[in-house]
Amino acid sequence: MRICIEGLMGSGKSTFCEYLGTYIREPALGGFGNGFIGELNYLLARKRSWREHSSKAGLHYFDRSVWSSEVFWLPEYSYNHLSYDELQLLFTTRDALLRDADLPDLVVWLRASVLTCSRRLSVRGDFDSDTDIEYLCRLESSYVDLMDRLKAEGVQIMEINM
Repeated sequence: MRICIEGLMGSGKSTFCEYLGTYIREPALGGFGNGFIGELNYLLARKRSWREHSSKAGLHYFDRSVWSSEVFWLPEYSYNHLSYDELQLLFTTRDALLRDADLPDLVVWLRASVLTCSRRLSVRGDFDSDTDIEYLCRLESSYVDLMDRLKAEGVQIMEINM
């Protein structure tokens, strides 16, 4: 069974995955990209991890999935971190990578308000601490679209309001 842990930066994904890691040893591939190379690297790494665990029996969880990589692309494009051609290339690459990929068995969607996530990020004081609220709002909108598409494909979504 493959479980994807999804949510905005600051929603609690890493904390939740650390907790799961005390019971289940699995990779927790989180992270972010900035610009085309960063986003492409994360997309490829997530696909590699997904493929490596697709044939293994047992329970596997992922801190963000190959499907949610796209959540960042439109906001990155709107902030001019991606050109139109780079955005189109990422979508084309994603489509090719996912053509033969099994869907997740379950998505755990950790939902916290944009204001809560912004506050948590500022307290955390890491590379995400200066993320603005408008960017988080765009990410939330992208996540809603993604979850609607996954639900339409029959993926079970467990939505947890934080």
